[in-house]
Amino acid sequence: MSHKTLAGILLVATALASGCNSGPAPQPSPAPAAPQAQPAPGQPGQPNAISGMLGALGQAMGAAGGKPGQPGQGTKLVGAQDLMSTLPVNVAGWTKAGEPTHASIEGMSSQAGCKLVQGAVTAQIEIVDTAFSPLLAMAFPMARMARVDSATQRSGPIDFGAAREYPGVQRYNKVGRDAEVTVLVKNRVLVTIKVTNTDREALAVQLASQVNLPRLAELVGG
Repeated sequence: MSHKTLAGILLVATALASGCNSGPAPQPSPAPAAPQAQPAPGQPGQPNAISGMLGALGQAMGAAGGKPGQPGQGTKLVGAQDLMSTLPVNVAGWTKAGEPTHASIEGMSSQAGCKLVQGAVTAQIEIVDTAFSPLLAMAFPMARMARVDSATQRSGPIDFGAAREYPGVQRYNKVGRDAEVTVLVKNRVLVTIKVTNTDREALAVQLASQVNLPRLAELVGG
């Protein structure tokens, strides 16, 4: 989602919450009603900012043709545990740091991730199924067109798969010494690998190659 879209949602939410300052002169208030018991914050029946924002984000990211807050027409989110099965948790030379994690938000996204270490080098791998966000499908090709090779960073497009069918973007921060690769599968599943504290920018590419991208494509289908 773009910052402008999120900012728009926040502005609308703020306006609805605060109300309008202009209008007719204030009228005498009726006698206050007897106080009613209210559920504790976070309990059923108590609206909160988080649930409202999730709903707004779901409507904004819902694919064309789908119901608000639901996956696009004819699509179904890949289960978070299925995503987790494609993670490269056993990679030669790397040690698994904790167990892989997974989570999902109904109608919006599902995700899985793991953390690997190699001495002082840390790799964070995340897989997110967006159920096809039009914003993502439009923004990713634009990101691949940007090529940078400066004193501080280097970035550009990269492809994975036997037929180069999985487009990606790679970036290396020479100052911060971190490498990152993002791969898009079937225009909806984002695979992100970020390696920190390294002088070897190829590490992120190598780990991206260890993710089971063909299996991810099968899970998405189509």
